[in-house]
Amino acid sequence: MLSLKGDFMINDPPGERGHRMGERRKHPRHFIDLPVDCCVVHDNRRGPIQSGIAENVGIGGLSVYLNQRFPAGSHLIIELYYKDGYQFSSLRILAKVIWSNQEEDTSRYKHGVKLLRLENGGSQKLQFLLKKSPTLL
Repeated sequence: MLSLKGDFMINDPPGERGHRMGERRKHPRHFIDLPVDCCVVHDNRRGPIQSGIAENVGIGGLSVYLNQRFPAGSHLIIELYYKDGYQFSSLRILAKVIWSNQEEDTSRYKHGVKLLRLENGGSQKLQFLLKKSPTLL
């Protein structure tokens, strides 16, 4: 289990703003269809866990579909599951919601999140997966 104080640090520069999708991204995105579990973090407390689907991922962020809307600025702990041989592994990520929109004709919300920190060498693992083994995602 993660300790919010020990495993993650929330250290966004003050006044930092995210931007919408498009050519302004610093890192390319890779389209995926993978399960996620996530919970909101507020005042070093976690909300209930909910499941969703990640639509794309890159070194700088990802987009996820969830049944609950989280406002911009919310911090989420996301567990992204991917295939690793004949089993699933996961990356645990601290992320910040940059934007969210309700999908038309559904009760789902699409969120764009910025990756703030990955647990236990996850950043290097994500870079490796995206460059060398995108089929694992």
